[in-house]
Amino acid sequence: LDAGVKFHRKNTFIGMYLFQCSIFDMIEKFPLSATSYTYDNIERGRIRGLELEFQTYPLKSLEFFGNAFYYQGVSTVSGQYLNDIPSAKLFLGARFWLGRFWSEVNWMASAAVKHPGPAEVANADYQVTDIKAGCYLSNRFFLFLKAANVFNRAYAANADPDIPPAKGLDVSLGLNMNF
Repeated sequence: LDAGVKFHRKNTFIGMYLFQCSIFDMIEKFPLSATSYTYDNIERGRIRGLELEFQTYPLKSLEFFGNAFYYQGVSTVSGQYLNDIPSAKLFLGARFWLGRFWSEVNWMASAAVKHPGPAEVANADYQVTDIKAGCYLSNRFFLFLKAANVFNRAYAANADPDIPPAKGLDVSLGLNMNF
């Protein structure tokens, strides 16, 4: 089941969406030991969620945007939490244009994983800030510079214990081509 509502007025867009997904004969990952896993059928699972998004242009050369979500996944047989359900997140950003040049700041906050699935571990909340800038060379090409995780925070972006922690500060330069 999926339902949503969207509002669009002049320079502003807002959307809200709800969903529920029921899964039958679901295969789930379970730990056998600290270093090995098995997969087993949990019969039925249910994933529910709420998603929000917005975008507004208070000035012709300024955009604010963001989204947020909250998901919950459980076995409808045992009530146990499911693997791979991300924690709640809030993402906010601002973009500014000056002719062919643009700059952008993004901030994301992630809630702690307090109810991990059977093959996951709890992890702490975190916040990450990214900065981007670029120049449109033509309608099809733009050059960009991105600094991700500018405050060099250490965090676990995933509750799966086999996935390494997120990178610290990461700077990249690129050329993007649009078709």
